[in-house]
Amino acid sequence: MVSGFSWFKEPHQRRDGLCTAVVDLGAQVIRVSLVDDEGCALAYVPAPSEGIAQDGALVEIDRCGDLLSGLIAQAEGLGAHQVDRLVLTVPDTQLFSFSGTGHAGISNPTVEVSDLSRAAENAVFSQEIAVGQKLIHAIPTEFMLDGQSGIEDPVGLAGYRLGVQFFWVFCQSEHVENLQRLCERAGLPQPELIAAPLAAAMGGITRDEAELGAVVVDLGHLCTSMTAWSEGAPRWMGHVPTGGRHLSSDLLQVFKLSAEQAERTLLSGLSGVAELEEAGGQLSIGRRRIDRHKAARVIQARLEDIFERVRNRLTTQAWWRVAENGVILTGGAAQIPHIDRLAEVVLECPVRIASMERIERDWTWPPVNAEVVTFRRLPDRMTIAGQLEFVRMNHLHHRQIAAQRPWPAPDLRDLHEVFARVG
Repeated sequence: MVSGFSWFKEPHQRRDGLCTAVVDLGAQVIRVSLVDDEGCALAYVPAPSEGIAQDGALVEIDRCGDLLSGLIAQAEGLGAHQVDRLVLTVPDTQLFSFSGTGHAGISNPTVEVSDLSRAAENAVFSQEIAVGQKLIHAIPTEFMLDGQSGIEDPVGLAGYRLGVQFFWVFCQSEHVENLQRLCERAGLPQPELIAAPLAAAMGGITRDEAELGAVVVDLGHLCTSMTAWSEGAPRWMGHVPTGGRHLSSDLLQVFKLSAEQAERTLLSGLSGVAELEEAGGQLSIGRRRIDRHKAARVIQARLEDIFERVRNRLTTQAWWRVAENGVILTGGAAQIPHIDRLAEVVLECPVRIASMERIERDWTWPPVNAEVVTFRRLPDRMTIAGQLEFVRMNHLHHRQIAAQRPWPAPDLRDLHEVFARVG
């Protein structure tokens, strides 16, 4: 059954103006929210996923399309707006990313946009790209002019040699085509895509963390993704192939439960640190009684394995020094009690659970009412919160909003035409 709520206290008449639907196509839950042309979130509607495989790929377009169409229609009714634009997430398992640096000589007295395009083109081809990859993000992370770094905008400056470093994110072309067919099936506009790990990071990270360096770890149902940030921009993305589904699977196998019972057990408030569960406590699941301490040990063992894999991956990719500054946990599994304590022990660094409460950062838009606070406090909704932030920063050209943004949102420039031959 589809449930949702409106962030307006009183019913409103449908209003004119552009409205964007952001959709988090999760392997377990599909979440839809609307944002109007003033940057205000209007409605939120979640539903269990249909037609999406465990690896995040679309396997039943008609089934998923019907569900998505119904969710959008319900959100439009709650928000009293008609959807004009659409932003969809792409799971980490379908992504390929890298950082590349390109250079270009400057023929004119000052740097022009054409010089940036030539340097960016050299940057994207600094690494071999497999056939069948489509560019979805081109994020400039650093500009250099005649060897001088730390330049925010080189256009208009005098120099001889321009250098630019980009963070590139590609998606498999087949997945992009399937998403386009999905939107056609649902009668929706052609989508703009955003990498799910990047969206989760944008939803949970603060300005100081983005500038000084931190790693966002998204404990999703499908896998656990990581996004390393430094100097206000994402620098690296990766994932390990274990996530929330493995927690449920472990409980299912140890206690001989059904999939539904295992999920209920996981959501029953069991601690991520077994020692914090009272000895002898019992958990009733249907007619079954489960020892809480034993179940917590099962959860702790799997979480320790996930965090060890995360640490090893960050170490091998030379991003461990950034993680030592701090790790932010997002995703559904981040709601497990005391998971931050366990993560601090395994990762040996400061850890916090993502929260968007006003005491932690300034919002970039005026909240409609107190329900927005509840929405952005939950770590399992950080991905869709990041999508809303993406829309505000990259589509809503309000100077006041841009001036008050809490951290430099990635300028996801549209270079699809420049690099049309890629993919």
